[in-house]
Amino acid sequence: MTGGPARREVVTGGRGEPSYGLPGAAGRTDAGPSAPDDARLRALVRAQLRTALTAAAALAVPLGTLPLLLDRVPAVSRARIGGVALTWPLLGVVGYPLMYLIGRWYVARAEANEARHQADRCPPGRLTPRLDGDGGPR
Repeated sequence: MTGGPARREVVTGGRGEPSYGLPGAAGRTDAGPSAPDDARLRALVRAQLRTALTAAAALAVPLGTLPLLLDRVPAVSRARIGGVALTWPLLGVVGYPLMYLIGRWYVARAEANEARHQADRCPPGRLTPRLDGDGGPR
């Protein structure tokens, strides 16, 4: 040993629960989201799922029936435009604008669902959701 005095550690905190340095955390009991928050979250998830399934169906029905149409209606399969079979432009071109439009619709609906959910959590004039239970200013 070097012969110097032993180093001492000074503990200034009590024996209560640790606050982890968060301001105002001492004595605060945060049990997580409340029942109304859970209900709002479930409603948001249902709305987003409904939007996603609607978009998937709107895409699957026309694109799924197009090959059936080409197979079942021989006149469409044999038709030619400028020497090219109508089948290729239908399969290669028609789907992309449809996917783009459905994608735009889906994003707009998803954002509207999120905005409606956020508006339910934040009263008018408030920029952030209320995280404390009393509704007062933070």
